[in-house]
Amino acid sequence: MTIASEFIDMAKEMLDDPEIGSDGTLIDPSLAASDTDEPWKTTSTPTSYPMRLFYDSEGRKTVNGSMVESGEKVFIAYEPDGVNLERCVGWDFIDHNSRNWKVLAVEAISTGNTNVICYVKIGS
Repeated sequence: MTIASEFIDMAKEMLDDPEIGSDGTLIDPSLAASDTDEPWKTTSTPTSYPMRLFYDSEGRKTVNGSMVESGEKVFIAYEPDGVNLERCVGWDFIDHNSRNWKVLAVEAISTGNTNVICYVKIGS
């Protein structure tokens, strides 16, 4: 077990605790091709990724150099399986209260080449 995997396991354990973490859904708005023989035809349902997160109540001022403005939120999350959160800017996000947001910025905390957790800035 590497140090990165130990940190990821610790983050998952903490965020999966119902008293600490919240649920959310990350939505890739690009439509996937339904048939490799006809790639111009797309599915009508974007891919969604359930995730666990913790809202940053410390009043973080920036995420990856982007100022956190009034009405925007920042949360901390580990990456859902198969998703690199740094590539999710512009994706949709639905919070635990069914409110719709856009991912505006992502800042990964990494060890080596592995993202352990990410700060994610969302807004309308």
